[in-house]
Amino acid sequence: MEKIIQALLKNTPLALVVIGLLLAVIGASGGMEKFAIKVEDPKWRVALGVMGIVVAGFGALLIWRTRKEIAPQVLAQECELKITAPLNGAVVDESTQFAGSFKKIPSEGSIVLLEQSVTTGDYWFKKRPVIDEKNKQWYIDSRVGGEPGKERVIYLAIMGKSGQALWDYYRRVGEETKQWPPMRTLTTDIIICDNVRVRRR
Repeated sequence: MEKIIQALLKNTPLALVVIGLLLAVIGASGGMEKFAIKVEDPKWRVALGVMGIVVAGFGALLIWRTRKEIAPQVLAQECELKITAPLNGAVVDESTQFAGSFKKIPSEGSIVLLEQSVTTGDYWFKKRPVIDEKNKQWYIDSRVGGEPGKERVIYLAIMGKSGQALWDYYRRVGEETKQWPPMRTLTTDIIICDNVRVRRR
């Protein structure tokens, strides 16, 4: 019993769900004989039941919000994002379609393609892929930079809030200036899920 109480104290949302359910049960049954709790007045029973539902619902909402804001590292493992085309080492045209699969799709706008120069190590953001939830696939038509014959690494990544802010800023600057400057480093919440090496035709 002590271990259960300690676990609930460490997890406030779960504790609220448990307390809410207990209140609802007490209201519905009129008490708990084990703890010598009796509630005979129908008004109090209804009030306890409603209060229990509200408290449990609030706890469930907190759990859902916590789940929604799960770390990108954990999402990367759960989603199992893969690049299936082109194959590693393929010779590709400047305009190429990339495609892949996933087990579970993360929140909207969190997936992105990046390109890295093997020579300089610089990165460039590409577009966000189109998601086919029914078939658990993604695809995107993207330009491969660099000179013909040069090798590039294409990454599929999940971004957290900082990564998405960087992506939004990068795209905005590019659209306004028509220049896409390289990046030396990425934010720590941009998590690489898969990559392929390709060579420009």
